[in-house]
Amino acid sequence: MADNTRSDADHEAVNSDTFNDNAAYKVAYGITWLGGNVHESITKAAAEQAGMQYTDKLETGIRWNDAPSDNPEKLKYTGLNPLGGDINKPGTMTYRSHKGDLQTLHSMTPVYDTGKVPTNGEVRDNTIAQQVEFFEQARKSGNELYLGKILHTVQDAHVLSHVQRDASGKVIGFQNYNEQDHSAHSQDEMRQIKTVTEVVGIQRQVPQDWQEVPGAFGAVKASADIMRIYQDPNKTSQDLADYLRDKVYPFANEQIKDLPAGGSDPKYQKRIAENAETPMGETNPASQLTSFGQMGASQAAALKIAEHIPEQYHARLQELVNQRIIEHNLTVGLLEKTYTRESPTLPA
Repeated sequence: MADNTRSDADHEAVNSDTFNDNAAYKVAYGITWLGGNVHESITKAAAEQAGMQYTDKLETGIRWNDAPSDNPEKLKYTGLNPLGGDINKPGTMTYRSHKGDLQTLHSMTPVYDTGKVPTNGEVRDNTIAQQVEFFEQARKSGNELYLGKILHTVQDAHVLSHVQRDASGKVIGFQNYNEQDHSAHSQDEMRQIKTVTEVVGIQRQVPQDWQEVPGAFGAVKASADIMRIYQDPNKTSQDLADYLRDKVYPFANEQIKDLPAGGSDPKYQKRIAENAETPMGETNPASQLTSFGQMGASQAAALKIAEHIPEQYHARLQELVNQRIIEHNLTVGLLEKTYTRESPTLPA
């Protein structure tokens, strides 16, 4: 088992001056963590295969792509808050990563202010160049945080809502998050709730194992291979670039690289909800609450969230509790276990 004791530098990376250590916000808006710590689980499995220690710096790195800040070594979880967070503010790192010119951090099509639409070949080449830069930073500084950023991008490349692939697994297109229903986008990259039947015949809902997430095993193999390249002193950033081009982003045919990137598989496309003015997938607190409820959070945790969201959404939150969508299988104690490392001042 890896030693996960935090150094002072790691502690600072999490508890930066931009970090709001309010657990309710992270529960309500940091859905990734309740969605199963999939990146973390994949990276731990890959580290074991590659004979590499899973460190706190590596963990911070694999989270940075989702919660980036202007400081390349610090996280900013509050940027994910849809009610005033950076994710909806053009020009911020969170916006650029999820919706702008840095979607390459997730193996997706960047959106440029100039309106330029890149080709699939340009997206692949820019994504690889970005990862090569991180690799060289990791090697030069010895900071595995930058390796973690590479692993996040490569793991995302195995998600069907990020990269479209043919039956053989070869790339046929990079998708654009802005053209997708954000809820549908998440379905194939997070642990979903499934119903299991116990020996006595009682059914209950539990999260999937992380191995059940589509593409997880391919992501583990690629991550382990990259860790081996990183650890081998005879390997260079060119070896990484060759591996990414040939193994992670091989095109199904030569014509695809010259086609415009972007768009979305129909499964993930935005659509208009009935009796609603907001396109489905656009961030709104009500849909966030629904997603949260489906993950099986406790009523006590729901009440914590109610203290930090507009009053008009309290009824919807209570409705979820009443429908038993929010169950008690994830207790406040588990929330504390999940978030203590990021939030030493978890509210009582």
